[in-house]
Amino acid sequence: FFFFVFFFFFFNSFFFSLSYPRPLRPDFEEKFGLDKSIISRIINAMLKFVYRRTKHLLNFNKPRLLRTMGHMTTAIGEQLDLESPNDCRCFGFIDGTFRFTARPRRNQSCMYSGHYRGHGFRYQAIACPTGIIEHLWGPVEGCHHDCYLLWMSDVLDDLSSFAFDDEGIPYYIYGDPAYPLHPHLLAPYKNPRRTVEEEEFNRSMSRVRVMIEWKFGTITQLWRGMDLVPTQQVLRTPVGTQYIVAVILTNMYSCLRQKTKCSIFFRNIPVPTLDEYFDHPDTPVDMDRVLYSEEEDVGVEFGVSDDEEECNNNSELNQ
Repeated sequence: FFFFVFFFFFFNSFFFSLSYPRPLRPDFEEKFGLDKSIISRIINAMLKFVYRRTKHLLNFNKPRLLRTMGHMTTAIGEQLDLESPNDCRCFGFIDGTFRFTARPRRNQSCMYSGHYRGHGFRYQAIACPTGIIEHLWGPVEGCHHDCYLLWMSDVLDDLSSFAFDDEGIPYYIYGDPAYPLHPHLLAPYKNPRRTVEEEEFNRSMSRVRVMIEWKFGTITQLWRGMDLVPTQQVLRTPVGTQYIVAVILTNMYSCLRQKTKCSIFFRNIPVPTLDEYFDHPDTPVDMDRVLYSEEEDVGVEFGVSDDEEECNNNSELNQ
């Protein structure tokens, strides 16, 4: 009973921190009856636990994708009103998202995005008609372009290893005009003198590509605690880990509900069950070694340091 209460308290404080856009003090101290520093350690410990246990879920689940690829391409083809929906080869959509953070005292130029006029991190996601984000890569500094994320993530090489049908014809993902062309990546026509057919193609694909924007919005709606920008302090808060864990929890939520806004839009395409989602080929065999390893998680946090002096130097925010 004591273990159950202790575990419930850990998860309660963890979900409360992600779901409500409030600082730790005084709301958290009043709710849990603990000091701010203790609550912060609990939340960070749960973030690390969930991340290490589930981070592999944001890599392509190739066996499951190959089993459902035909259903997803047909669903997109039907939404595009194609004469032969089975001829559609698109199975997902790729896009980048920008998450604002508090302005750091150092290295401001690399964190600053001129497009969004603020400091933050970028992430790259690939979502399917089921409403599940099948691949997430990041975070990287906010100054970079979407093409940089595409190049650094090696996602096209990953798709080239499995995204083919029985006849060897490649499946592809669709992105906005910022992305280049590739056998596994398609983008809108960019010629200023487009034909009527090209304009119709751009309009039709843009109408279905909006589903990945819906997915980004769902993550923000469910986990509003990440929208409190002053608390998103690089070098003091695990900003990158928070968003990665939020994406994983959103996928789990979609699997439990068995329907999403995206799946309804694509005519009620089946959503994976929670068992199917967790049945991932990249699941570590020795999970205890992964959970209790002292090795640093590479790529989780840009510039995160455990050095107390460095953290103290970045404690103040420039307003």
